[in-house]
Amino acid sequence: MLFITTTTMLPSGSRNAVVSNVVLSWSNPASYLLLRSTTSLVPPVAWLPLTNTPANQNGVWQLYWTPVDAVRFFRLSAE
Repeated sequence: MLFITTTTMLPSGSRNAVVSNVVLSWSNPASYLLLRSTTSLVPPVAWLPLTNTPANQNGVWQLYWTPVDAVRFFRLSAE
């Protein structure tokens, strides 16, 4: 299971939220899996590996990612 945590910054005088940091995390037994992402789920879907390296924090793999797209989908895969 993949968990996503975001840090949201609210600019003063604005109602629009800006996500400045995303933490993707998954359990240690899934350490052999690769994290991949895409900006669209319309076939054919091109799942590309993230270039950031995850770190093991107390038995949980975590990867910090800064969003650059309005929409991004993530998945863990064995290949």
